[in-house]
Amino acid sequence: IEDAVNMLKSDNSIHSINAAVHLQHACFNNDGVKATIKRLGGILHLVRMVDSKNEEIQLSAIATLRNLAYGKANDESKGAILRHKGIPVLANVLRRTGSPHVREEIVRLLWNLSTLEAAKEQLLNLTLDVLAKLIEDHSISAGEGSLSDTQWPTIYANATGTLRNLSSSTNLSSRQMMRKLDHLINALITVTHLSVQRKDFDGKCVENSVCILRNLSYNLEEEVDHGLDIAEGYKKIKLKKRSVLGKIFNDRKTNLEAKSVILPENNRNIKGIAILWQTSTIEDYLAILQEGRNTDTIEAVVGAIHNLTACNWRFSGHIRYVVRREKGISILRDLMQFEDEKVFTAVVTALNNLALDEFNKDLIGDIALSKLIDRILGRNNQFTLTDISLCSLIKALCVLMYKNSKNANRLVDSGILPHLTVLSRKNSGRGRDVIKASNSLLFTLWQYKHIRSSIKKAKW
Repeated sequence: IEDAVNMLKSDNSIHSINAAVHLQHACFNNDGVKATIKRLGGILHLVRMVDSKNEEIQLSAIATLRNLAYGKANDESKGAILRHKGIPVLANVLRRTGSPHVREEIVRLLWNLSTLEAAKEQLLNLTLDVLAKLIEDHSISAGEGSLSDTQWPTIYANATGTLRNLSSSTNLSSRQMMRKLDHLINALITVTHLSVQRKDFDGKCVENSVCILRNLSYNLEEEVDHGLDIAEGYKKIKLKKRSVLGKIFNDRKTNLEAKSVILPENNRNIKGIAILWQTSTIEDYLAILQEGRNTDTIEAVVGAIHNLTACNWRFSGHIRYVVRREKGISILRDLMQFEDEKVFTAVVTALNNLALDEFNKDLIGDIALSKLIDRILGRNNQFTLTDISLCSLIKALCVLMYKNSKNANRLVDSGILPHLTVLSRKNSGRGRDVIKASNSLLFTLWQYKHIRSSIKKAKW
């Protein structure tokens, strides 16, 4: 290894290429060799080789750096690439190269580097526009039929994978920068829609695309210019409620409670951030949930829905209505059967936010409440609920019980009260959040006077 690292400095291109190729294979899935290469200063020489005008030298160096940066256990190697100015070098070569092979290898390396939190800001500043353009170009090619139904280039998966990691940053500016790129958001929506049309629900490209869309949908009420709240192309409709599985009736003869919802026209030509809350986008999301089997994709789509319905602004009300109208609540209910806790937690959180709409609250009580109760009672559980999942579930029940005596009666009749009182105690074996949520749920139920005797009997 030491000899190969020393040969990287050779003026003889054949020697340096052979040395890089040797190191590439030697460090593959071998953290010990990776640490040795880093300790011997090999990363600095490899970064310098990337800036070569010789394509073979570039490719051999980039491939070796990619292996060195692969995996969460190799953050030190990623940090070394960062310290040796590797990201500016990679960004410059990515912009100027005419080689599709060099371009593809660089983007693969960027995906590995994007898992390092310290590298995200520099990656955003130096590569976001180039990666967004790559994504846009491939979405246009796909839309024009230049790609076959199943052919998504590897570079698209790598580019979206990089932005998936960058958009998950805790730094608000990362989401803001991406939201300003209208062509990026529209490209991601286009790819999602094409994937639905082609019934490609489980591929890596659609997975990465919806993960980015989920992240960009986070905290919209606080982070997006409220000037969008008066966007054109929206109409106000009146909804009337009858409590029969949440159906919507427009019978003027009935004296039913009415509610206004802002409903956008179903327009796929809208550009930029506003397309995130279009009816057409929600329809594509629900199609993926109904047909998909990739749990990462499903979790991301459900996450996008619960992000979009978490806000108080009017578009959240629209989405809560559209999800109900498109039978989305029954789709979410069925997803609770997945043997995946991340999916379950995302579904419960989405139901929580959807239940902020009184019509949805009734419907969830009618068709999904029994399944939520079964999970708390441990009936038909495919996995043991962690504190995070259990807390999310109990919080959803709090929303469903609030000002809805029908749901409260169902909960009490299920026999769950003794179980809740156990969870509400400090010696329950659960964390503080679960204990607090359980007490909040019992307090919510206490507001119904006819239920108090049952709660007392359960010794709360």
